[in-house]
Amino acid sequence: MMLKYGQIMKTKTVLISTSMLFLSIIACQWADFPFAVPNRVIQKTERLSLLWIKEIDILDPHTAGWAYLFTPSNQSVVFWYPSKDSLMALDLVTGETLWETKVPDHGVMRLHNDIFFIPSYQWLDLLEVAPIMNNQVLSDCSWGGAASLLTYDSYTGKQIWGYVYHGVDSHDIYFDDANVYLTGSYDHGASESIVQIDTSSGELINLECNKWPAKKSIPPPPDDDGDDPFLYRVVFDESDLRAGGVLLFFVPEGNRLNILTGGTKEVLGYIDFDGFELNPYHIDLAVQKDIAAIYLNDSKQLLSIRLPISVDQLSPSERIDTCTPCKNE
Repeated sequence: MMLKYGQIMKTKTVLISTSMLFLSIIACQWADFPFAVPNRVIQKTERLSLLWIKEIDILDPHTAGWAYLFTPSNQSVVFWYPSKDSLMALDLVTGETLWETKVPDHGVMRLHNDIFFIPSYQWLDLLEVAPIMNNQVLSDCSWGGAASLLTYDSYTGKQIWGYVYHGVDSHDIYFDDANVYLTGSYDHGASESIVQIDTSSGELINLECNKWPAKKSIPPPPDDDGDDPFLYRVVFDESDLRAGGVLLFFVPEGNRLNILTGGTKEVLGYIDFDGFELNPYHIDLAVQKDIAAIYLNDSKQLLSIRLPISVDQLSPSERIDTCTPCKNE
């Protein structure tokens, strides 16, 4: 029988001296930086099954200690392995390596329709120049000179296509049905660019930009930035439970990681660890059907757990408005 989530998160009142308050402010500023802690050992699981656990350092060197996990539809977990300059896929059930492939250094990576898109400013001397639709002459919209974009099959790790795009920047990436868009921004947002590329071929379709002090209007990118990571959410404080559209909430409480259903907030199961308390800033995750891949950044451990129900059977949470009363001015 599942428990209702009632008082899992408790409020504690602590008297803090002036010096402790200063240390607390510093600690908050570094809350998302994963200071290394010893490996944790799982003491107990409730209604969950541990499939495997591995010690592996996959922290992104370009961020304050985050790791990015992806779960394509073939029951694998894929991640960037920075020390090996590669993407790696592990079987979610067995933990065995399915494939590994070299990729360039990058600041962003997206999974869209089971294809990985990796924009970069490297490998410019290893790739061909991208074809341009109708051989049109496009303006130079780049502040970096050129960028590359490569795509990989998430099932095999094989490169599908990869090109160099002159006059293009790649700060972020978005999608619609048949196109991928690379965006760039400089001069505190006064200069910006957007590039439209065919997802199936890599052909450059269109490029628009505005360079300060000009004030040309640039069309916004689509809303889709790849697979939605917010379907599964790590809870930082109780207000996060008011978020809408979430299938599973992962709630750290001391050494326990509670997993709650989005629609009803019922406790689906939990994991008890030993050692240091869990920090929500140090947890990354991805879910595929009834298996969750969880990475503990501070202890550098990747684990796979089987859930008692597939996420296909869950209802998303409804957003809870916190303003009381809410009035339209």
